[in-house]
Amino acid sequence: MVRQFYAWYWAASNDYRQSLAQARPLLEPSLYKQLQAAFNMEPDQGAFLDFDPFVNAQVNAKTCWVAPAKVNGDRARVPVFLTYERTKGTHGLEVSLGRTNGAWRIDNFIYSKDFKPARDAQAIEEAPVSDLFTRG
Repeated sequence: MVRQFYAWYWAASNDYRQSLAQARPLLEPSLYKQLQAAFNMEPDQGAFLDFDPFVNAQVNAKTCWVAPAKVNGDRARVPVFLTYERTKGTHGLEVSLGRTNGAWRIDNFIYSKDFKPARDAQAIEEAPVSDLFTRG
């Protein structure tokens, strides 16, 4: 399901904010509403989302790999590993999922200083090419 989300995101490219409605079925309703509101804010309103919450950066991601989920009952976390166009090294975030009425939906994007993607860099290098999203 997280791969499906990032497939949408990768296809949307820099238009992801305008095409968020296409990803709505993959997002918890409350998260969708928060993202929609944040994407419509302007800097002169006193609050503004000045980064891409799906890659945790202000620059485009060059490579993205969605790792296997860590499931605990009706909750799951999915590590997402990224490289960026203007920086070196591997970075990452975790996507939080909840299952309601049998359906998994994304309910948060977690950015943590404790997330150490460098230790999993070899996993990215060993990932099948078909599992990677890449740009240029």
